[in-house]
Amino acid sequence: MDIEVPPQLGDALGKKECVFFIGAGMSKEANLPSGRDLAKIIASKLKVSDHTNEYNLQQFAEKYINEYSRPQLETLIKDEIESKIKSCDPTSYELLANLTPLPCDIITTNYDRLLENKLDYADFEPIFDNKAVSKISKSKTNLFKLHGDIYFSNLKITTNDLLNYKEENSILWGQVKSLLHSKTTVFIGYSFNDQHIYELYENLCSTLKESAPRVYLVDIDENRAKTAEKFGFKFINSSARIFLTKITEAMDNEKNKQNSTFPYKMDDRSSNNNNPFSFYSTEFFPERKDLINGTFIEPINFKSISDPGNTIIEGHRGSGKSMILKYLSCEQQVKRQFTTEWDKQNIGIYVKLKPNMMKSMKNDRFGLYSNGWDSFFRTYINLIIGEAIVGTLEEMNNLNNIDSNSIDNFIQEMKYLFPSLFSKNIAMNSSNLRYLKLGIRNLRNSLTDNWDKSNTNICFPPDFLYQLQDALKSNITPFYDKNLYILLDEYDNLDDKQQKIVNTLIKDRDFHYKIGVKLLGMSYDCIGHDVLEENHDFVYVNTDRFDYDGSSKEYIGFVREIANRRLLAYNYENSIEELLPAHKNKDVNNGNDDLNALFKDYSGFEDVAKLSSGIIRDFLELCKDMVYMSNRWLIDTTDNRNKLDIVPPNIQNRIIKIHSNILYNEIDNISGVDSNTKEPRKNNVRILIDNFAITFLKILTKSQSKERRTVSSFQLKNIEYLNSTSRRALDDAVSYRLLQISLNQRTGTQGSGYVLGESFKFPRLLCPRFNLSLTQRWPKEIDSKDFNQLFDDPSEFVNKITRRFDITDPKSKVIDGIDQKNILEF
Repeated sequence: MDIEVPPQLGDALGKKECVFFIGAGMSKEANLPSGRDLAKIIASKLKVSDHTNEYNLQQFAEKYINEYSRPQLETLIKDEIESKIKSCDPTSYELLANLTPLPCDIITTNYDRLLENKLDYADFEPIFDNKAVSKISKSKTNLFKLHGDIYFSNLKITTNDLLNYKEENSILWGQVKSLLHSKTTVFIGYSFNDQHIYELYENLCSTLKESAPRVYLVDIDENRAKTAEKFGFKFINSSARIFLTKITEAMDNEKNKQNSTFPYKMDDRSSNNNNPFSFYSTEFFPERKDLINGTFIEPINFKSISDPGNTIIEGHRGSGKSMILKYLSCEQQVKRQFTTEWDKQNIGIYVKLKPNMMKSMKNDRFGLYSNGWDSFFRTYINLIIGEAIVGTLEEMNNLNNIDSNSIDNFIQEMKYLFPSLFSKNIAMNSSNLRYLKLGIRNLRNSLTDNWDKSNTNICFPPDFLYQLQDALKSNITPFYDKNLYILLDEYDNLDDKQQKIVNTLIKDRDFHYKIGVKLLGMSYDCIGHDVLEENHDFVYVNTDRFDYDGSSKEYIGFVREIANRRLLAYNYENSIEELLPAHKNKDVNNGNDDLNALFKDYSGFEDVAKLSSGIIRDFLELCKDMVYMSNRWLIDTTDNRNKLDIVPPNIQNRIIKIHSNILYNEIDNISGVDSNTKEPRKNNVRILIDNFAITFLKILTKSQSKERRTVSSFQLKNIEYLNSTSRRALDDAVSYRLLQISLNQRTGTQGSGYVLGESFKFPRLLCPRFNLSLTQRWPKEIDSKDFNQLFDDPSEFVNKITRRFDITDPKSKVIDGIDQKNILEF
């Protein structure tokens, strides 16, 4: 089936002016049940025979509810979809999730979560009902789930559900109508069997007539062409997979022509990828290569992490927190056959705290019964950890064949202690670890929907995990003399109230914890006005510390080991320094970073390492794109080579500049309005970054000292005078990695000790956008009153800060002939 992507559609996609409407046909293509399939299943349960071959989900759903109940209907649908998820083919959803750029809006009537599973949770905002409309984002993809989700009791199934839909969700419906009014729409696998959707477009097309937005209907059923013709749609006879593949190719070709971004889009999750740097997230490491054990290099503070006791590991996204926790996990311990010092004393239980799991148990959903929420959430988090522990035991049993009597004794003790884990549905199989795990999961899932006092008996005792551990150590031999460590990853997905509950568990010390949390994402409060105390309740480790004074050589050595281990794992004979040679100007300037910046050169392994500013993922991403650009055979052929072609300095610099611009463009993702200036907060951050770039350049180019001065950082004093606009702009810039803060802890602070008044600096990856040096020294001290002036009169602020360096004209707006307005064109 050969199709062409209409140029108008490609243009709309590139401009993010396109809405995708996903129907059941795309789920069916992935081998999930369609509405008709679900209707057949319901009919078989009802033993209905007079359906005359018309399987209508809405009608059979009504009959099922009348004979049984709505909760039973929703459970039936959920079970049928979940049973097919593991064996489904999600290729089309991967293609949609990997479109660059991602569509601003995706609408679906499907109940499953195939798309959410392929999207990064930081990239989309789920919209279910009127209340969620306020969360519509300009920077993320808005995912409108019109008919609900199998994991929440909000499914739109019956005829009455659909008849009442527009009235009950009038705000959401108005937003959908507005989108379809104004944007190009692509229906994929949509049959228009839902009357309210059919009426919507019938109304829109009759209202707009010739001015109606362009609409495409993608379907493998040629009979749908008649529907397309009726509405004036462009019909594309294609499967979702072929269509999205063609879309991806067309968009990539367009990018190549424009040369605006890196020209090769690779699926970095592909198991046959031979770029040693393509996997920069542990989540996507391929099974065929044991990259965690094979490429793990102990960071300099690893002993503080692996020593006994609780540890809080804080750092930016991509700084190696997940790599460390997964390395300590039982899954990796089994692969290396428990050979390290950590393995001999401990067993690590890895738990990823996913955003959707945490959102479902927020305190504000509890309504009138918020006094009981603490017990509910404590039980919820205990069950998440308990499920992971039993899952780990199940995995160890599968590999090591633990004595069956030991397993039976453990199961019986758990059944005696917690009979509610063994429901009637699985009592006959209760000797099986899998069914214990499913019992825990089933009870945990039930908590998300039981928000009334009648269910408070579900709550478990505070020492549930301690009793579970005791049952393990009493019955299972491999656990006798081992410490169990709970490895909680992405702890920042818990809100402050949720962290209070878990922090209290940590402080009780019935269990041991290693916690990975994003920078500034940790709260140290516990229940009852207590707090976690450093060096008493936990040891603090920051994975960003490499980038600071006195440790740069250690960091470069650490990165060198990681890179060379990657090359070795992929059987390449290069060293990283051979692969990334420096420009010859480096020899002429004797490594002078200030002069190299003026030559716009950042090539060479050490500079590429410095550009990462301590964030390992940034280094790996730079290397990934550099290798792709210089080794096209990795993409175009299946050729196997012993060596990678070196990456010339000009290609290194090109990739560096692209990534620098990508980081700078994070400004556009900042949402909200400043309450003081009434300006978009992103505008204030842009003022902050742009004008400090100008300030740093003026100091660099106008200094009259013998040693050319370099600066890309500043220090604030008298911080009590900072106004709210200044504080918010600094916080936003730090949150979006446009500024870094000093991580040297101050006396009396918890964790990273983020205190306004410590030094702020550009991440080095931002420096190439402005041709700034990678050498970072001489932090300029600025009075907070002057800093406040930045947002009122940027030019005067720059002149005031740089006046003593510019002996020619203190009020000049020109830097070596470059107008400040054009500074961003560097």
